[in-house]
Amino acid sequence: MDFKVIVTSKEKKCICLDGFLYRFDQTLKIGDLSWRCTVKNCNARIKTDSGTSNILSQKNDHNHEQCDDRKIERHQLRVYAKRKAADDLTQRPSKIIRAGLKDVGEDSLHPKDLKSVSKAMYRVRRKSQPNLPKSREEVHTLFEGYPVQTSKFENFLQVNDRENGIIIFTSNITLSAWEGKFMPQCT
Repeated sequence: MDFKVIVTSKEKKCICLDGFLYRFDQTLKIGDLSWRCTVKNCNARIKTDSGTSNILSQKNDHNHEQCDDRKIERHQLRVYAKRKAADDLTQRPSKIIRAGLKDVGEDSLHPKDLKSVSKAMYRVRRKSQPNLPKSREEVHTLFEGYPVQTSKFENFLQVNDRENGIIIFTSNITLSAWEGKFMPQCT
């Protein structure tokens, strides 16, 4: 029997056998692993050895249709792309998808599947970014607790005036150049 072990979006192992997906259920007393169908009301089960390399027995009493290859391939691509997008925020989504398509057969995928995967990647990346402040108070509070520096570790935030609502960003070099030309004296 030819089966494939894939990883779910929650980082759990899943077995794909004859178009049906099985999730891990329990470890038996003798060390074998029991797997059950991912559809809740389905009673189908399989049993594998502890290394998930051989299927020892199976009870195929499915009360539903098989998963089509497109759904399984789309799921594999989505899991791969979401994991890579979370790990490497600088990598372009199209490059991640192309790398994922090398591992997953792209024969049955549609363009809307790729668009769906791309949107899922953007959602994962947005979760890793901080939320935008909702008010002026939040902006001033944010900059009080967060040092804003240039690449040369100079102070870049010069003024954070909460009362007047003024925030000035500039480097010390620019500030010293302004002192003689535009302003009588800066502090």
